[in-house]
Amino acid sequence: WGAPWRMPTKEEMKELIDNCTFKWATQNGTTGTLVTGKNGNTIFFPANGYYLGISYYKNALTGYYWSANGETIIPNSASFFLKLSNERYLIDWFTRYYGYGVRPVSD
Repeated sequence: WGAPWRMPTKEEMKELIDNCTFKWATQNGTTGTLVTGKNGNTIFFPANGYYLGISYYKNALTGYYWSANGETIIPNSASFFLKLSNERYLIDWFTRYYGYGVRPVSD
């Protein structure tokens, strides 16, 4: 994408969970989560599924998104944001060979 776009940090993803409201929604025929900040700004996270090798695993209830942060726990791993439709949200880490989505932000 180039500047000013970048990958969100793990801390920014945690800030979303701690300070925003989450609502299951459909936009342009795609289900996912509409996240609304205290200032009224929104961002939509489609329930995107993931790739493992050449296989695509679609789950209409879950979204997986990489952060900019690598993890030191296991080489070639990174933090990710996981949205589950049952109103659970978490940040965890996994190996980078999983094809999770990216949701860039700009400053």
